[in-house]
Amino acid sequence: MHGGGPGCTSWTDYWPTIPYFAADRRCVLVDMLNYGYSDAVPSMAKNWTFQGDHVALALQDLGIGSADFVCDTVGGSAALALAARHPELVRRLVLTGSEPMHRGAGPLTPELGALTRELVGGFTQGEGPPRRRSARS
Repeated sequence: MHGGGPGCTSWTDYWPTIPYFAADRRCVLVDMLNYGYSDAVPSMAKNWTFQGDHVALALQDLGIGSADFVCDTVGGSAALALAARHPELVRRLVLTGSEPMHRGAGPLTPELGALTRELVGGFTQGEGPPRRRSARS
């Protein structure tokens, strides 16, 4: 899932890498709402849950039971919300430059902060994540 800069789409962000991924898996390039060729919808603020829920609907419409996600910036934030709300749909996440945790660079969105605490809490509490979820396969 793409980043949030001007003109960002999944195609513009990832087209050079698609042949590498497509060699052994199905690739679906998703434009989040208000980006690329997706629908324009009124938005008052960044709403990662809203974006994540739309991705969940797209996966269901495509008959995809679970998927791996490669995400940049805001796409990663939406994917974290997707993973927190629809964990059965997310097999793996690869994130770059996303807002999973507050590092002092600016205010964390309250919505993503709550989802991240829930998601990260499962990986850091007690004995941590099960080896099967953190191991490379």
